[in-house]
Amino acid sequence: MKKISSILLLTLFLTSCSNDDNETSANDDIIGYEVTSILDYDDSNLADYKRVTTGILADGKLHSESFEDFVNNISSGPAITVQKYFYSNSLLTHTELSNSYQDNYFYDNQNRIIGAQRYYLDGGSLNYRFIHQSASIVYCERLNLPYNDPNAVVSNRMILNFDENDNVISAGYDNDLDGVIIDLYTYTYADNNLASMQKPDGTVVNYDYSNAIDTWNKLLELSYTKRVLRIICSENYCSGNVFTLKHSKNVDSQAIISEAYEILPNNYFNKRTKVESLYNPNAQLSYETEFFFE
Repeated sequence: MKKISSILLLTLFLTSCSNDDNETSANDDIIGYEVTSILDYDDSNLADYKRVTTGILADGKLHSESFEDFVNNISSGPAITVQKYFYSNSLLTHTELSNSYQDNYFYDNQNRIIGAQRYYLDGGSLNYRFIHQSASIVYCERLNLPYNDPNAVVSNRMILNFDENDNVISAGYDNDLDGVIIDLYTYTYADNNLASMQKPDGTVVNYDYSNAIDTWNKLLELSYTKRVLRIICSENYCSGNVFTLKHSKNVDSQAIISEAYEILPNNYFNKRTKVESLYNPNAQLSYETEFFFE
């Protein structure tokens, strides 16, 4: 059986201090991005590989990507463009972010997400139902059948409590399906950033951030919406595995040190370079992500 910690966690291709979300001026509008990944060998007998991925937006939201591959800086052929994100009535309804699975999202007549399904191309699926108990409480249930099947059985229920800014302020599993969280995780926020997490045993973890605004997270929220991003990652919030989601407005302090960033005057980062060591000591893999603004 395939297992994931959330329906979204593995799909965000590169993962994703003082301004409110509403304070974006015209030159803060993101119009596209480019990711250059390079596999570089010191050995001249081995070819170097590069892929240039160009992100194409539609109405300011994630839409398509084009890919062009190079060997020793010589193109292997024309770029191929593939639509990755699909919308209906401005709501994200379908994504194709992997060669092994695709995701579907379903909404009610109030535009609230009520179901999700990840189906694997070689068979099998993960099914979720989302019940909006109130404006601030959402039940997130993993099912054995699609969300709208009357015979669906709940295998896990997670409860999310939101504040007025669509931040998850507490979460946990409801093992008995009685509306009571067993092990409660609580979260605090400052300036649209996750400031701290308190675990069920009382341990508190604090998080620090730079002044750089996380441009990729901004694009995700424009495409999925902030609340939907958190609902489909409910299992992460209920297990305390949230920091890796990069759901905060700003880039965390550790990332700003370990990776190279170029920051614009409006505090958005427009370029990020990340270098990874490989098993081969004579090779390295680097990613350069560049965003373009209007």
